[in-house]
Amino acid sequence: MRIDLPNPKEFSHLIGKLLKIENNFLIKGISIDSRNIKKGDLFVGLQGDKVDGNNYVNQAISAGCSMLLLSKDNNKNLKIPKIVLKEPKIFLGQIAKIWREKFDINVVGITGSNGKTTTKDLLVNIFSYEQNVHATLGNYNTDLSLPLTLLQLDNCHNISFLEMGANKIGDISYLCNISKPNLGVITNISHAHLSTFKSIDNIRKAKLELFQSIEDNGIIFLNNDDNNISQNFNTLKKITYGFDKKSNFQCEKIINDSGEIILKINNEIIETKFKNLTICKNILPAVAISITLGVSWENIKKGILSFNPPSGRCVTYIKNGITIIDDTYNANLSSTLSAIDYISQLKLKGNKIMVFGDMLELGSKSNDHHKKVGLKVSNSNINQLITFGENSFTTYKNTNLKNKNHFTSSEKLLYHLKNYINEGDAVLFKASRGMNFDALIKKVFKS
Repeated sequence: MRIDLPNPKEFSHLIGKLLKIENNFLIKGISIDSRNIKKGDLFVGLQGDKVDGNNYVNQAISAGCSMLLLSKDNNKNLKIPKIVLKEPKIFLGQIAKIWREKFDINVVGITGSNGKTTTKDLLVNIFSYEQNVHATLGNYNTDLSLPLTLLQLDNCHNISFLEMGANKIGDISYLCNISKPNLGVITNISHAHLSTFKSIDNIRKAKLELFQSIEDNGIIFLNNDDNNISQNFNTLKKITYGFDKKSNFQCEKIINDSGEIILKINNEIIETKFKNLTICKNILPAVAISITLGVSWENIKKGILSFNPPSGRCVTYIKNGITIIDDTYNANLSSTLSAIDYISQLKLKGNKIMVFGDMLELGSKSNDHHKKVGLKVSNSNINQLITFGENSFTTYKNTNLKNKNHFTSSEKLLYHLKNYINEGDAVLFKASRGMNFDALIKKVFKS
């Protein structure tokens, strides 16, 4: 992970002032990886579970870094400035908080169990037609990467969209304390990261920290279709959106002759190129935020039509006459059930095949959730289920499909997929990121 700094002189002065050291250095960027250091970078040595960055000081210096921020003082005689702190990551958060306070702009905090990256990217695509946008790169949404994102804020920016992830209660509060969002949206709350959160109630508490951090002059955007979010949440100003319940931004879907979804939001017709309702559910909060902040309907519609979903988020394309649905970025129960609904409604001549790998980080709920996927497949229009992994064997056992296969060998799985998928078929690849199904797709289709 590495960033360029927009104002090296000002940032370097801030570092010197905070640490009360002589400012005889110039920091042009920040990196936590010695392999991607550029000349003039601040190298931050962090001790991780597997790798200790403090052991790579010499490599960072050889690459041209101008300063070191370390958690261990292993190197006594160095020619460049060195800072040794017990918690370098916390120090980066403190700097990022001070840097954020320099800018009087709207900051939109975005979190949720599913769809936060897609929603953020939609907003960036829409707002970029009218404004200079600052935003989280990819899914840099942690207590380390979000501060680095904030340090890229510059005077040219009109608005910032910040994605916020959480592995435990308190994570979102910490990120909000640093970034000070004045607008917030929670895309949804569902069973994800249960191995650390333990319960849906704890997930709800963690995500709602975003709304609780918004000050009275801010705005929260409520997903009226998600009871885990909209129940009894009172605030000075809230804007609702939804398909099912009456909302400030009320939406209905229309399917055109090509199977693409058209959204009607407050009587405005919005064409999309998507056949997947999951992505369209992310369009609704993006529209609500855009209209509230004064973006024209014309640019909203252009932003949606020109939007390409992030890799692995239910991206659909055709190769060699086969419809490939790449939903390999991550998986939990709600996103998997939605993916099954999506492939089930497709109209095609061939078979509908689901290649399903383990859903990870579900803790004690793993067996139950994998079983529910199997039952869902039994009542879907899927013709063949192919499972891979230890946990997905529960899914295999709990579906009544006659055409089903379970594999424990990646070589045998690859052989089966190469030889039993035919032109006209649709294939859904769905698994948690740790199952590496993105690489599996490339091997099957050699792309």
